[in-house]
Amino acid sequence: MIHQAIYTESKVNIYRNNPLIECLPVIENEADFNEAIYTKTEFPSDFWSYDSFLAMDFFSELEVAYLPHPSAWTLYRHFIQQIKSGYRSKSPTHKSGQKFINTYITHGDSVLEYAIPKRNKALAGKAKCSFAMGISGVGKSEVINTVLNCIPQVIRHREYKSVPLIMDQLVWISIDVSASNSLKGLALNFFYALDEKLGTSYASEHRSLRSPVDFYIGTIRELCAKHMIGFVHIDECQHLLKSIKSGESATLEHLESLFNRIGIPMLMTSTPEGAKLFFSNNGAVSPKVQNVRRLMSERVYGFEPIQVDSKFYSAFFELFLPAELFNGSEVLTQEFKNYVHYLTFGIHAITARLLRLFFEAAHKLRLTPDVAKEGEYISLLDKVYSQHFEAISAAINNLRQNEAQEYEYLVQEESRSTSEQGRLSRTMHSSRKAAKMASKQSQARLNGNTGDVCRDALKLGFKKDHN
Repeated sequence: MIHQAIYTESKVNIYRNNPLIECLPVIENEADFNEAIYTKTEFPSDFWSYDSFLAMDFFSELEVAYLPHPSAWTLYRHFIQQIKSGYRSKSPTHKSGQKFINTYITHGDSVLEYAIPKRNKALAGKAKCSFAMGISGVGKSEVINTVLNCIPQVIRHREYKSVPLIMDQLVWISIDVSASNSLKGLALNFFYALDEKLGTSYASEHRSLRSPVDFYIGTIRELCAKHMIGFVHIDECQHLLKSIKSGESATLEHLESLFNRIGIPMLMTSTPEGAKLFFSNNGAVSPKVQNVRRLMSERVYGFEPIQVDSKFYSAFFELFLPAELFNGSEVLTQEFKNYVHYLTFGIHAITARLLRLFFEAAHKLRLTPDVAKEGEYISLLDKVYSQHFEAISAAINNLRQNEAQEYEYLVQEESRSTSEQGRLSRTMHSSRKAAKMASKQSQARLNGNTGDVCRDALKLGFKKDHN
C-alpha cells in the first residue's frame, strides 16, 4: 500500500524541514499501539451449539489471533527513533541529502562504476545496528514484522512546501538471508522485496546476471539511496554461518558494506545457536567479532519461551480458550495450564497451535464443561498432541535437555516434510530447507545456553535491552 505524504512539522528542531521525517505518522502511546495490533476472536455465548462446519470459521480466525508481545511497544519506539536518526542527514532538500544521493546513485555500464565508494565520513558509524535472537517459534520474526507494519512502508512524495519532490520513499524493508547463503541470493531477495512494494522489476533485470560481488553491493546501495530506505530488517542470519565454495557467500562484512556504511539502521535476527558461532571461537574473541561489534552497536533483544507463571501466559491462554466457554471446567485450572506449558515448552507458535486444535476437537466431540468428566480434557489434550505433534515433541524434548541445535534441526525437518505435503505448518521456522548440522568442531562451540551468548555480547560492549 502506498501512502500519500502528509507533512507535520516536527517538534524536535533537528528534524524540522526534513520531508523524510515529517511525513512519518507516529503512534504516541502504548495503549493505542496495543489496540492497533491486538487481534481477538469473539466467540458467541452459544458457540457450543454451533455445527462443526460453521464453527470452523471461528477456528480459522484463531489462526491469526494476536496478543501484543511485552516487547512490542519498546521495539516500535526504538525503530521509529532509529529511522528518524538515519534520515537526519539525508533530507533531499538539504545539501547533505543531495550529497548522499549523488554519492551512491551511479550511472553507466562499467562494472568499475559500481565499486564500493569510499566511506562517507558524515554517515560512518551513525547507523543504529541491533540484533535479535530466539529459538524458532518464540515469535521474534512475527513480533518484529507486526511492529514494522505499524509504520507506513511506502510514502509517495510529489511536493514539499511548494517545491516539487518526486519520489517514493521506502521507509523500511524486511529480507531473508537465503538458505544457500549466496550474495546473489541475498541481493535477489532484496530486489524481490522492492518489486513487491514499489511495482518495479529489479529482480527480473538482475536475475540472470553473472556479476562480481562489487556489482551487487553497488546496485543495492544505489537503490537504497534512490528510494531512501530508512530501516532494514535481515532475518535468518544463522544462514550466514554457511560458506559456499565459490567464494560468493554473503558475510557480515557484506551487510556492513550494504547498509551500515551508508547510514541505514539495521536489525539482524538469528537463532541462539547461530549467535553462538557469531560470538565465540573456542572461548576467545575472533577477528569476526570486530565486525559483529560494529553491526550490533545498538541493542541486543532476547526472545524467550513464555514463562508459565507470567501474566502474558495467562492472557495468551485466555485468547485461545475463552474462560466464558470453559467456565467451571479443568481447562481453567492451573494444573491444566501447567501441562500445556510442559508439552509446548512455552513456545508461542506451538502453544497457539495446540490450544486451537484442542478447542476444535473438544467442540467436534461436544465435550462441553457440563458434560466433561474429570480427566477427559487432559485425555483429549494428550490425543491431540500425539496425533499432530509427534515430530515436534522430539524437538521439544531436546529443548528440555538443553539441546537447542537438535531442536532447530528437527523443527526445520518437520517444516520441510509438512510443506512437501502442501500444507506448511504455521508453527514452524520460516525456512523451507532443513538446516545442515554443524561439524563436530563447530558443535564443540555450542556448549552452554542462551544466557552464555548474552553474557558474551555484554562483554563485547553490547547492550541487551529488556525495557
